[in-house]
Amino acid sequence: MKETRSSGSLLNSISRWHGGIDDQFTNIDNLVNCIMEHQPGWSVPPELLAEVTECRDQLRELIVRCRGSNASRTDRQLRNALLKSTVGFCLLQMKIWAYDEYEAGLLKPGDIHRLGFLLPGKVGRIKIYDARPEVRVSVVGKKTIRVIIEQAGDEPDEQVMHGWPHGLKNALVVVTADDEKTEVLHVITARLYNSIRLPGNSRGKRFFIKASFLKNEDDLPRFGRQRPFFIPLDDEDFAAAADRQYHEDFEAQLRETELQRQEIDRLNFELGNRNQFRS
Repeated sequence: MKETRSSGSLLNSISRWHGGIDDQFTNIDNLVNCIMEHQPGWSVPPELLAEVTECRDQLRELIVRCRGSNASRTDRQLRNALLKSTVGFCLLQMKIWAYDEYEAGLLKPGDIHRLGFLLPGKVGRIKIYDARPEVRVSVVGKKTIRVIIEQAGDEPDEQVMHGWPHGLKNALVVVTADDEKTEVLHVITARLYNSIRLPGNSRGKRFFIKASFLKNEDDLPRFGRQRPFFIPLDDEDFAAAADRQYHEDFEAQLRETELQRQEIDRLNFELGNRNQFRS
């Protein structure tokens, strides 16, 4: 019975990501506070922590303002949009960081739960032995890219998963020039979330990126799908690229939020059956 109550409490916490305004804000606030309590022990990328903290603070002000009689329709629209994007950011970017740290042994299962997430491997239908890397890349500087490595199965309808496949703790990331043959970067990493600096003059050039999970560093690579990306040439191009990236990230966050909702429905069903059996 104790285990059931614990499971129910965790499920309630996870369900708040898809609850009302106060529920969602509670989870965002708890996540930020939990990270702050463990600083500087937890190595959260500064840009991630700054973004989620800023969004949390803006949301707090907007939520309070919208409770007043002078709140405008624009205030409520801003609150709703920021709340939606921040929840998506937590369920995508922050969750990937947390899973990365967990797989590296730097976070414990209780830490993942306190952040409001399920443990890695409890989402999706990936057959682990078929898993290949799915790389997402965004340009964050004139020579710097942010690379997120996920799991994608061989079947088109299989969902992307976060975390390492069982028994694998390294990934090979290869960046090639526009000819798709000339390697400009070849790096082995033990992290699923990486900021990578490209060598030489990269502005105005197109590149391709691919990755392979490795058990040993000398394993034969088994690359997943290759993705192109472009380093903007000037500041105006950077602004346009940043705008495109925002919309792409937002769409990914919405998909992640829907997957989380489906997982909560499944867990609710399983928990209900377990309680019915025990009673």
